[in-house]
Order: sequence, then structure tokens, then C-alpha cells
Amino acid sequence: METMLAGHYQIVRHLSSSEFSQTYVAKDCYLPGKSLCVVKRFQPKVRDLATLKAARQLFDCEAEVLYRLGSHDQIPRMLAHFAQENEFFLVQELIAGHLLSEELIPGKKFIEAEAIALLQSILHVLDFVHTRQIIHRNIKPTNLIRRSDDGNIVLMDFGAVKKVIAQLAHPTGMKVAVGSPGYMPSEQQSCNPQFSSDIYAVGMIGIQAVSGIDPLDLPQDSRHSEILFKNVTRVSPSLADILERMVHYDYRQRYQNAREVLAALHSLNSHTNITQKPTNYNTQYLLSVELANQDVFTPRVEEFELPRDVQEQLHRLLVNEIGPIGLVMLKQALVYAVNWQDLVEQLTERMPTEKRSQLRSQLNLLYNDQNSLLLAEQPISASSAIVHTPIVEPEFVMKCQLELAKLIGPIAALFVKQTVATKPNISKTQLVETLAKCLPSSELSQLFTESLQS
Repeated sequence: METMLAGHYQIVRHLSSSEFSQTYVAKDCYLPGKSLCVVKRFQPKVRDLATLKAARQLFDCEAEVLYRLGSHDQIPRMLAHFAQENEFFLVQELIAGHLLSEELIPGKKFIEAEAIALLQSILHVLDFVHTRQIIHRNIKPTNLIRRSDDGNIVLMDFGAVKKVIAQLAHPTGMKVAVGSPGYMPSEQQSCNPQFSSDIYAVGMIGIQAVSGIDPLDLPQDSRHSEILFKNVTRVSPSLADILERMVHYDYRQRYQNAREVLAALHSLNSHTNITQKPTNYNTQYLLSVELANQDVFTPRVEEFELPRDVQEQLHRLLVNEIGPIGLVMLKQALVYAVNWQDLVEQLTERMPTEKRSQLRSQLNLLYNDQNSLLLAEQPISASSAIVHTPIVEPEFVMKCQLELAKLIGPIAALFVKQTVATKPNISKTQLVETLAKCLPSSELSQLFTESLQS
């Protein structure tokens, strides 16, 4: 393929491939600074001119739909579409972030608050799509991006254009289903997609998040083909019931659109101790709200109390292992734990499989022979934080805090303060490396490190 498309899109690198398309990062050489964008290349297998002309008309119509959808903040903007040498191209906004598939680690179970946050973020943008009478048809973790600057989920890769190209790949008239195994319900496999087909896909992502199991590996009821998952999760029965209805085998028994699911989640929040968040609910917002509550380290059960310094130690440990969401994970575990061993089990269960043994060992270091808790490091008090004077200049500390806040929000101030207070002789390099570990992905860690090298 040419490295220059339509005279001004210069291919930079290949991103992904599927049966009908290729995706690239490209530079728009007509814009100042040669801004980066995403170019999707669709390759029909037919060469009949009349068929290709009809395909071009269908492609143009579907592209116009994508232009209108791009007015939503959680959908990439369409920048251009064109045909070249009997191939079709879409040019879209490049979103900085990471794929949701990077968060859905096998064996790692989301806590309930985290799962609800994920569902709401997807459903809010899907509601926008459904109210415009459009079925996405291809919702899956690799078509969802966690945007770096605000943590919101961005919905990509609508299946309507792919449907046009897929039909061209089978000119005999045979219908071709568009979707992905594990996230595509039976009616969509039969080329009869419904709005509730998208609900099924989101529900499967939710189940994957709370179970840590790939959808293709989840068992099914042999009689009714229903997905069986409740015995491998620790979410509330109410949330489990919502997920179960989202993935009902019969599409008529599911929620019929995104708005119905959002209403059910709102009702769930109203009857539990999970606080309802605004429309742009995302993980980083949740963390900043928790900090603002000023009781971040207070357990909500009377039967099991932990000293504040032990909770702070647990918090630092979890943040080092899994990033900022560690704070939410700790608060959720403290709600349900009845003793120290139960807390250990709840925390390790929520970790990726390969990290569980290490975390369990670290937690056991906080427990002595008399079943009393002790810190692996010297407890930090407010007065000791004031006495210690770090060798890193205050200006550099502030710069670290500002750059970190761009990626994770207000919680950055807490991470920087704790790091400087606990390690008074830390060097600049060590400070950057320590803070980079607080970020939830290697891409964000790299961005943070590079921003402090400039």
C-alpha cells in the first residue's frame, strides 16, 4: 500500500488488522504540525464496477452517520472519508489512552464500585448512540479506549461500515454477521441485531470485569444457554441480577436499550452504600471524591477496626501494585471484611493471579505472632512529614505533582506528599520512578517520565 493517501495522509505505523480492514496511525500533512490521526482501510473483495459503485454509495451513507455520532465527546470525531483504487478509507481522531482489554486481566476481579463505574461510562455513550436509532454491533474491550486525560471510556469502530464491506466480500447474497465471539449474542449471529444486542455485549464486559474470566471460557446452562457466572463473583445480588438480565439469551427478555440499564444502576445505587456519581463518572473522579470526603481511611464496619497508620500502609502497598484504583479497592474490602484474614482474602482475590502470592506475603508481614498489626515501614505522622526536608528542590516536587495531576487528577497531590514524606532523602530520579509506579498503565508511566525529562 502507498505510504501517502489522498495526497496528504502519510502512514506512520500499522495498528491492527481484521478480516475486512487495516488500521493505521497517520500524519495529516495538510495541517500545521502534521497532526496524527487514525486511518481505517476497508478492502472489498469484489472488482465489478457496478457493485463497487453501489458499495461506494452505501459507504458514503454510513460515513455520514459516523460524522453525526462524532459530536459526542466519547466517540472519535470523523475527519474525512474517501475511496482510492477501489478501496475505502475513514479518517478519525486519534485518542490518547489505552484499550480496555489492558485492564481486563485474566484472574483479576473488579470490585463492585469499579465495575459500576465501567458500565456507566460505556452506557452513557451507548445511550447517545441508541437514541439516534443506531446499533453499534461490535462492542468489545478492544473497541473501547480509556482516555488518558480524563479516564472516560471512548467507543470506537462501529460495525455498520464493516457490514457493507462484509456483504461485498460475499457477493452471492449470503448474509454475514458482524461482531466478535464472546460479545455477540445469538440473534446477531443470525444477522438480526437488536438494540439489546449491544446491551448483551456490555453485559459480557461487565461479567468479564467482575469474574476475571474471558467470555468464551464462561460456562453456559445446557438447557437454556444462559451464561453462568454468579458463583465466580463477589458482587451484590442486585448487581448480579442486572448483569444476568443484560446477557439473557432471549433478546426480548433483556433491557432493550442503554437508558433502561442506566436506570437500573441508578436504582441499585439508591439502595446501597455506593454513592451515585455524575454523568462523567470515571475511576479518577471516584478517587478525587473519596479524598474530598476526608475519611478516606475509615472502615465502615464496627466489627473490624484497623489503626489509621496500618490503613495508610495498605493503601501505599496497593497503589504500588495496581495504581490509583488501589484506594477504592481498599475501601471496598474494608466494608465487607470481618477480620484480618478475611481482609487478606478479599484483597488478594481482586489482584491478577500472578500477583496474588506476592501480595499475600506482603500483607502477612503486617501481622505478628500475637495477631497484632505492625508496619513494614516506620509510621508517618503529620509532624514527621514536616520535620523531614527532602533533598529534591520544591520546584521539582511541584512540577511532578502538576504533571501527575494531568494524568490522574487531584489524587496526585496525595501520592507526591506521601512519597516525599516517607523518603526524605529521595533523589529526583527515584521520585519520578516511584510516582510513575502509581499510574495504571505503562503508557501513562512513560508519558509522565518523559514530561519530566523535557
